[in-house]
Amino acid sequence: MTPDAVVDTTGAGDAVFAAVLSEIATLGIRDIDWFDALEHAMRVAAATVAHPGALLRPA
Repeated sequence: MTPDAVVDTTGAGDAVFAAVLSEIATLGIRDIDWFDALEHAMRVAAATVAHPGALLRPA
């Protein structure tokens, strides 16, 4: 994602937090690969900021 692809940063932090919590709930905190979990969270946040508002839209 390039900086010009950012439309609205509303909800970016919430998206990261939710993605990480989802990984914890799915795998358990002891079994998380933190690098993979945070990489996934950044992809979710990137998808969120590419659209106006804080709603994640399907690609």
